[in-house]
Amino acid sequence: MKYDLNKLPQGVSALAIARYDTTKGWVELQPGDGVAEVGTITAEINQSISFALLAQIAPPPPPAPAPPPLPAAPASFEVSKLSITPSRAIVGRPVTITAQVINNGGSEGSHSLNLSTNGATEAITEISLAPGDSQTASFTVTRNMPGRYEVALDNLSGEFSLSLPIIYWILTAILAIAALMGGTVLGFNLAGRRKWLGEAKPPQAKLPAIKLPRLKLPRIKLPKLTLLKIKPFGKEEMPKTELPKASKIPEAEQTVPIATIAELPKASKIPEAKQIVPIVTITDLQIIPDQVIPGSNVSIIVNVTNNSQTTIILQKIELKINGKVEAVQKTTFLSPGESREATFVITAGAPGDYQVDIDGLTGKFTVMPTADTVN
Repeated sequence: MKYDLNKLPQGVSALAIARYDTTKGWVELQPGDGVAEVGTITAEINQSISFALLAQIAPPPPPAPAPPPLPAAPASFEVSKLSITPSRAIVGRPVTITAQVINNGGSEGSHSLNLSTNGATEAITEISLAPGDSQTASFTVTRNMPGRYEVALDNLSGEFSLSLPIIYWILTAILAIAALMGGTVLGFNLAGRRKWLGEAKPPQAKLPAIKLPRLKLPRIKLPKLTLLKIKPFGKEEMPKTELPKASKIPEAEQTVPIATIAELPKASKIPEAKQIVPIVTITDLQIIPDQVIPGSNVSIIVNVTNNSQTTIILQKIELKINGKVEAVQKTTFLSPGESREATFVITAGAPGDYQVDIDGLTGKFTVMPTADTVN
């Protein structure tokens, strides 16, 4: 039996000639002997029957498994938009440094930002961002020395500069003029001196004004006197003349007495002076060590704090040992609210107890005798 290949359905895996049985349905016939050529099929038929060509179609292949999902891209951070505000400032004033950080990757992650000024690490902060999110990182830097400062933040760089306040140059000019005038002392306004050198203004008490009542003295009218003509004695008897009786002086109208202690207004109580917090406080006296031998060093440390709202250009700190000034330190450009340590290093002398005094803070250290000093 011949068949047309082009008319076979797709996916045919086998062909067979079959007869139809009313009870069994289609029954395949035994294929004939030999190899049939393409387009021909043979089978053994012993009787006249109805037959047909059956084609077996292979089942479709199972669908290919879905490829595994691609791994998410790692977090990738970009730092941009560096801003330094202000780029020029006065010493002691804060400078704000900001930058924008964005996560361009496909996963959440963290990134460490390292801020450095003039090559020294200033601050380190870590930022965590989801994919596509951004955040602005902000830093604040304060410096007390004038100059130019280079800023590095991640792969970004910039700079800012600090200068001294105008009052510094004014004071410098005044001192220079005083030196040129051969030591002539130039006066400063006391309030300005206290403000810039950190001295506390002593409290002043003001007595209240007392107003005395105005007194009115009464007017007294004296009687009119008659003058008498007297003849010389001896020539003629002097007539008896009665002097007119002096009229009674009218009583003075009652007036307000001049002043009595009872009527004076009581002096009001002088208000107590308000306690004034010193502009500069010196605290936390430390003496290290407090027992030494002759020739050893003793470190004396205090904490100096600026309690005002302005920068203190100069503050002197005196160290007294047994009531005598042994050393003076000058603390310059102390910012508002800033605390700074002042350290004195002295060499122990003869054995004995030594009293330490810095701005009212007291302590002591002892120099212990050695075998050499005892002998």
